[in-house]
Amino acid sequence: MINKEDIKIIKDNQKSCPIRITAITEEYGIDVYNLSMSSNISGAIIKEGDKYVIYVNDKHPKNRQRFTIAHEIAHYILHKEKIGDNLTDNAMYRSKLSNVFERQANILASEILMPVNFVMQFIEENKSVSEMASLFKVSEGAMRIRLRQGGDIFLAE
Repeated sequence: MINKEDIKIIKDNQKSCPIRITAITEEYGIDVYNLSMSSNISGAIIKEGDKYVIYVNDKHPKNRQRFTIAHEIAHYILHKEKIGDNLTDNAMYRSKLSNVFERQANILASEILMPVNFVMQFIEENKSVSEMASLFKVSEGAMRIRLRQGGDIFLAE
């Protein structure tokens, strides 16, 4: 599912908070572009030739854009073989497995942006959900979900 090399790339970029999500895309050689999209689309990852590109809705708040980038990185790591030429993840996951793939990508995205060691540190420091969300540069909703999720699933060592 997720190999040691991917775990190393992610963990090497989780040394400070907030996580520099662009550093992770750079390590994978994935370009990221802001694009005007319909408000109900957050982003997509596509394969252009032998390169992968993430497009992010430029109308969405910055915190949402960060989560979208992490979500698309998660698809790259977990479902790379499903990403075809000029095929967005919206079209690619219309099968019965769509909810499974999307849930997996959301879980890994939260683990990337909100590393368990920082989550535990902030809990010990009695930080509020709002304070933690601000430190991680994510929405309060994403922070609450990460707190309910608890430990790591994909990045567990």
